[in-house]
Amino acid sequence: MPPTPAILRIRTSKTMPDNTAGGDATTKNHADDANSTTSSKQDTGNYADGDYSINGQYGPVGEDTIDVHLTVKDQNVTAVKIVGHPFTSISKKHQNDFAKAVPDAVVGKPLKDLKVDKLAGASWTSEAFNKALEVARQEASIQ
Repeated sequence: MPPTPAILRIRTSKTMPDNTAGGDATTKNHADDANSTTSSKQDTGNYADGDYSINGQYGPVGEDTIDVHLTVKDQNVTAVKIVGHPFTSISKKHQNDFAKAVPDAVVGKPLKDLKVDKLAGASWTSEAFNKALEVARQEASIQ
């Protein structure tokens, strides 16, 4: 198993429906401290419906990033999209393969305790995705 990525930075945003008449969806951005890998919220195990976007930066010197876009409804992941921002062609292959494999692994599953194993040979991408899931759980938690 490869060593743990030296750097993993997470940035999050959440889109929530606006309940006012004629209102648009609002986006709340949560830019964490550059050295932080968690949200300021606590995971309560009870999650609000919404769209959550998490940017994970990883690799030996933080050169690779993925954008994780999750939709949560009724405590379950109903959609996931991964957008990779690879530094090398090897990273690009791992990120693309991971992005193709991850929907089958997570869509329709409860967000609570969701975790993926190494998918499509992408161990660091899988690790970054799991960390993004942790942050999504914190951000989606009803406090």
